[in-house]
Amino acid sequence: MTTPVPPGSEPPTRGALRWVMRRRLAGTVLAAALLCGHQLGEALVPVIVGVAIGTAVATGEPAAMLFWLGALAADFAFLSLCYRFGARAGARLRLGAAHDLRMRVVARILDPRGMRAADTGEVLTVATSDARRVGETVRALVSAIAALVAVVFAVAFVAATSLLLASVVAVGAVLAVTVLARLSRPLERRSDTEQSASAATASLGADLVAGLRTIKGLSAERAASDRYRRQSRLSLGHAVHAGTFEGTLDGVAVAVVGLYLAVVAILGAALALSGALGIGALIAVLGLAQFIVGPLQTLGSFGVPLARGRASAKRLDALLARPVALTGCAPLGAGSAIADLRVEQFGLRLTGGRITGVVLPEPRDAVTLVDLLAAEALPESGRVLLGDADTATTDPEAWRAVVLATRHREMLFDDTLADAVLADGRAELWSETIVASAVDDIVGRLPEGESTRLGEQGGRLSGGERQRVVLGRSLAADRDVLVLHDPTTAVDTVTEAIIARGIRRMRDSRTTVIIATSPALLESCDTVLFVHRDGVAEGTHAELASADGPVGAAYRRAVLR
Repeated sequence: MTTPVPPGSEPPTRGALRWVMRRRLAGTVLAAALLCGHQLGEALVPVIVGVAIGTAVATGEPAAMLFWLGALAADFAFLSLCYRFGARAGARLRLGAAHDLRMRVVARILDPRGMRAADTGEVLTVATSDARRVGETVRALVSAIAALVAVVFAVAFVAATSLLLASVVAVGAVLAVTVLARLSRPLERRSDTEQSASAATASLGADLVAGLRTIKGLSAERAASDRYRRQSRLSLGHAVHAGTFEGTLDGVAVAVVGLYLAVVAILGAALALSGALGIGALIAVLGLAQFIVGPLQTLGSFGVPLARGRASAKRLDALLARPVALTGCAPLGAGSAIADLRVEQFGLRLTGGRITGVVLPEPRDAVTLVDLLAAEALPESGRVLLGDADTATTDPEAWRAVVLATRHREMLFDDTLADAVLADGRAELWSETIVASAVDDIVGRLPEGESTRLGEQGGRLSGGERQRVVLGRSLAADRDVLVLHDPTTAVDTVTEAIIARGIRRMRDSRTTVIIATSPALLESCDTVLFVHRDGVAEGTHAELASADGPVGAAYRRAVLR
């Protein structure tokens, strides 16, 4: 179940790692307490064994031995339960922290004001890999706390037996942890470079998939694959570099801790031979020295997840701190719903209450126009106006409550057909909508009719069927201003004619913008605006298609290609 982020708990523009730790403070304390209990139980094992053997040798009484064996059994039960529930709490903490950060990234992406200078690959990497690494860092912190408690307990017990031996244990532990912490610092830089390269590779892959048809049309498959191969190899090289350094660091950690253990064992043996330690105390001390290897390795290797987590947290901070694309907050004025639309960058004036076709010879210009009308970007020049309301100063949510801009490629989720069409629409428009968008034909062919689930991204539908469902969703939303971008490129001519009449019927006398080059759709429009290099030509589709001169020729090339 998705855990909502409460209002007012948004992370600052810096400090995603600190934010998630504060948010998961209760889980951190629970996991740390349980894992500390497990470590203390582990540390008590050699102590109880040493006391039991020392008691048996000193007294020779079976009852004393049985008592300490019972204490050992109780200790094993305690540490086992602590580990079981502590590991579960730690896993929940790790997954929950990563989930919280992913939700913050999603909330930032879905901010109605948009986000400047962010590409798909970067957002994907930050929301998945970086969020996961920060979650692993929080979990590693809990383990480090438990390891530190175990080391402190072991040193305290040894100090009660031999101050000299305790001094060696304490100094050796501090030196080992300090050396390994310093060695792990370069890993943070390597981790950041690795994640940046991975994001660039993911972004390039997304761009190649999105532009696959264009690449094939230009016969540029080889160049595209070579470019992706070079970027992928660069990303692999950075990953191998970081992994090699991490493996080396782990090896150094084992060597340093092993050397420390050898020194403690030799000193303990010397003290036992000199009579300064009894047999029970020697067993306990050597057992603790061997036990402490694990906590020391945990403390020594904590630098690895900490370095990775800090690098990933910086990337999260940078993404969350990206400036918004739109900063307006003014409401829409009365009468905006029937006012004219103006896009000064393209020289367009779209009359309110009419169905207007817009033809742009360059596909990228059509995408830009949709972004501008959706209030998801600011124009490079001029303004975008609905009456007197400017997208630069208007609250984006207020704008989108009036203006719905549907892109050529829209997402479908694994909903039923009815839910997909009525996702943001009025149920009473169902019958009219499915006829206008030719979805009624789909309903008749699906096994469970309108209750059939469509699969992820509408996987059970063909390309043309997905377009019809998206169009139906747009019509059912019943917005005052509707913008459609190439809504029928994947349907046959007969269905396209049905859809053109359906749009005409449902949107008659309402502001509708159809950005397309389809003659069938353009014929159904009240007027068509053709953006060419010398300006904007206006007329019906028939008038523009039959016009003489370069403008008419350019229009025919645009719509009849």
